[in-house]
Amino acid sequence: MSQTGTPLALDGSADIARARADLAAQLPDALAPLARIAYDYSWSWTPGGAAVFSRLDPARWALVNATPVR
Repeated sequence: MSQTGTPLALDGSADIARARADLAAQLPDALAPLARIAYDYSWSWTPGGAAVFSRLDPARWALVNATPVR
């Protein structure tokens, strides 16, 4: 618990937020919002979700084994 009595976030959300920010910083400004989507795995079961990433660069999408963070 923190000093205020509030439980500390131990769910990994701070780690994910940091990873999203790191990824966004490596992308061109126009693509930076995709960092949030890449770490929100709902894209994987949303119809057309994978197409968002594969259309950017089909060869790279195949090369990284359909892993948007890569």
